Amino acid sequence: MRNNQFLLLTAIICSTFILGCSSSKLIYQIDPDFSQLSSALESKEIVYVEVIDNRVEGTDTTTLTLVNADIPDHEALKSKLTQFLKDNHFKIINRVLLADIGLEIKIIELNLSVASGFLKSKLTAQSELEMIIHKKSERWSKTYKTSRSQEVANPVDEFDATGVMNQMLSKQFHNIFTDKELIDFISL
Repeated sequence: MRNNQFLLLTAIICSTFILGCSSSKLIYQIDPDFSQLSSALESKEIVYVEVIDNRVEGTDTTTLTLVNADIPDHEALKSKLTQFLKDNHFKIINRVLLADIGLEIKIIELNLSVASGFLKSKLTAQSELEMIIHKKSERWSKTYKTSRSQEVANPVDEFDATGVMNQMLSKQFHNIFTDKELIDFISL
């Protein structure tokens, strides 16, 4: 009886280890919370939105496995931000010179990596975004950095990856859209 229990326990531990170290493609989806933006902008303003991927290639991946997005980060972020603004009755246009407010986000760094362990893995998300605001003939910019790490039980799945990425981005956008300098510039 004890021999069977030992074999069962060994099988469970081995399968957990194999699943935790599996090479299946892990992806995340970008869907952060932008709720602070509606309090920073006046409703029904005409807004121009642009998100640019300004990342430099050459990340060291010797100890970490990078996790990729299901669609490119800058496209997903622009789509979610534009949809949020439309849902909150802002008019979106394609020319910054005709807009009341121009929102431009440059992605300097945005990545998610996973370091696998025996029973747990550590997900680490890092973000550095430059926020550029155009209002009339004025321009304002500031760079914001944030990161988030979280240990999760193996096997790591796309829900874990998506959760860590969006918690980090939601916190970062909360910090951006509650920044007193940004609000003061917008309210000029």
